[in-house]
Amino acid sequence: MKVKILFNFLFGLLLSIAQLNAALGQAPSGTRILFIGNSLSFTHNMPQILEEISASFGYSVETLCICEPNYALIDHIDEGTYSVVLDTGQWTHVVMQQGPSSQRTGMAMLMDGSRQIGEDARAAGATPIMYMVWPSRAYSVNYPSVIGNYREASEQVGGGLWPVGEYWKAYEDRYEDYALYGPDGFHPSQAGAFFIALTMFHALYPEVELKSLPRKVYGEWATKQQFTRMVAILSEG
Repeated sequence: MKVKILFNFLFGLLLSIAQLNAALGQAPSGTRILFIGNSLSFTHNMPQILEEISASFGYSVETLCICEPNYALIDHIDEGTYSVVLDTGQWTHVVMQQGPSSQRTGMAMLMDGSRQIGEDARAAGATPIMYMVWPSRAYSVNYPSVIGNYREASEQVGGGLWPVGEYWKAYEDRYEDYALYGPDGFHPSQAGAFFIALTMFHALYPEVELKSLPRKVYGEWATKQQFTRMVAILSEG
């Protein structure tokens, strides 16, 4: 309960500041990313890892995660919280995801939800981005459907695609290493969350040499071997 109260307080404070900036006509400083999704975004506080990676390279990236367990994008649309935050006009990117969406029903929900949120993002002056996820390890046979469906949703939205799922698969295929998965075989481990954030940073700033990230930064989440492998995969993408 205390965590929920603290989240509500911080969320309200951030929203108030954003509304004040909008009223004063102040443009956002740096990159400001609004995540709309579920636990595949918030596990191990992945957006915070993205902020830390960015800061270590001298880039200003701020994030807010409107994410709930088991939510699809249409659940966020029904709830409506994201639209209030978007209306402040303070976001440069809106990054959205739901589950793997490999089956017909999930695909339909992905297309409907991303279409609406994408339109709302553009209306608020932000670039809509699809964050491609991955299937659970037990259902790795669904990789082609997951990848194809997220690519189709990205083309519909017309903004951008952060193909985490494709890099995730490439990492598994090359190294036969499943350390990106957490204990449940679906959600990311600490190393997996770091890999997601590193992939997103690479999408934002492809000119940066990832291998120069200090060990004191990546070492909190990944081993030196894992980091070297991640950089190799992303550098070839």
